[in-house]
Amino acid sequence: MNPDGSDVQLLASLPQSPDYTAFLRDVSYSANGSKLAFIYEQIGTNTLCRAQFALCWSIVLMSANGTRQHVILSSEDIASGNLALSPDGQTIAFTRLIVNREPIFLIDEDGRHLRQLTTPAQSGTDVSPAWSPDGRWIAFQSNRDCCAQGEWSLYVANAHNGRARKVMAVGGNDLEPDWSPDGDRLVFIRTFAYPDYRIYTVNVDGTGEQEMFADSGAEAPKWSPDGERILYSNLTGLAIVDADGTDPQSVISGAILGYDWRPAP
Repeated sequence: MNPDGSDVQLLASLPQSPDYTAFLRDVSYSANGSKLAFIYEQIGTNTLCRAQFALCWSIVLMSANGTRQHVILSSEDIASGNLALSPDGQTIAFTRLIVNREPIFLIDEDGRHLRQLTTPAQSGTDVSPAWSPDGRWIAFQSNRDCCAQGEWSLYVANAHNGRARKVMAVGGNDLEPDWSPDGDRLVFIRTFAYPDYRIYTVNVDGTGEQEMFADSGAEAPKWSPDGERILYSNLTGLAIVDADGTDPQSVISGAILGYDWRPAP
């Protein structure tokens, strides 16, 4: 659809069955807008994971026009339903449950070379990966060094060797980072008492933190490719706000399970 909510078009759908309930969620475009990755979730029997009852997550890649759909990986261990397609469209980052921790994994577009990138502490979780525009870094949220209240913090990891650093030494309960197009800043959600969720930005080195906008139930901000606007979900649907926090507008109402900006071809 257009950024103003007009011209909504069906791009693609995947099989439904009386044996399972199915959802499509958490879409992610490549930098040139030619490829789109998303999660295909099945709950029931005869899923892509097994014949018995299962909650099955599948990573699917397709062309941006909805053609050439192919399943990269199906597993009951894809933990969060979050994924991110690398800018070159060749690698997908996602969270996978391994015994008692949930690290970020990478897998190639052909389903080969599955490898673990991050290593949270025991019972730790790394989720909501986001690639830097140059493909060298992955930002994510983690509770790996949280305290008794279970706060989440933002981290940035080297996409080659997984070495991670915390973005801000101190801070609030910070979630769902996304990169500015120039790679200098992150936009993210800071949560207070529900539904007091606010959109913040910060330099990648942790300096220059700013509260940008407050909206009830705001989640998953996505910076536009031109850097001028931020798309996010709230309690009523999708909304958009200028990158300086002004001119908020509703885009479309309804239950939204995933969204992303399509870069200009």
